[in-house]
Amino acid sequence: MLDALKAYLNHDRRNGEWLIQELSNWEIIKEMLLQPQGQEMPKLTCGLIYSAMLTIYDKEKGSLANFWPDAEKQRRANPGKTAAGASVGTLGNFILLLLSHLYDLKAFVLNLPHYFQILARFASLGPEARAMMLRARIVGRCMDFFFDGASPYRGLFGDVTDLGPVITREEPELGLPTMMDKKVRTYF
Repeated sequence: MLDALKAYLNHDRRNGEWLIQELSNWEIIKEMLLQPQGQEMPKLTCGLIYSAMLTIYDKEKGSLANFWPDAEKQRRANPGKTAAGASVGTLGNFILLLLSHLYDLKAFVLNLPHYFQILARFASLGPEARAMMLRARIVGRCMDFFFDGASPYRGLFGDVTDLGPVITREEPELGLPTMMDKKVRTYF
């Protein structure tokens, strides 16, 4: 089944773009990648995301490379405002979404390797991807994350607004996870 899905993603770049756009929602990432009790769903999710990354990277690598200079130019022109007009493309936006939720990962220790596997696979795509991650200060943010309360870097890396605005898919076609009401009602 996984081979068929990967073949479908590799067949047309638009399929990969669609998948990455649909997964650009933190609630879906948590459900499919971080919360599953078994290891099959996170592995499947990582494999599909990587296949999608491979298909769209060549098209979007220019926007990854140009994002940070555009963001710097906008910050100089409008001090105190985020770089709302800079575009990183679908793939860059997805990675920024993951990076902006780095500090939310403490509750998902079991599946942390899958989260970092996606970031590592993104970095393996090419120099533009690695440059984007370095400019997003991924090394310092990870050090701060792993040092947790003892981190001397929290003031420097804890604020993720410097990543710019992240476009979240509010109503994905895949559907959002069902939120259960925490109150248990009984009528007996």
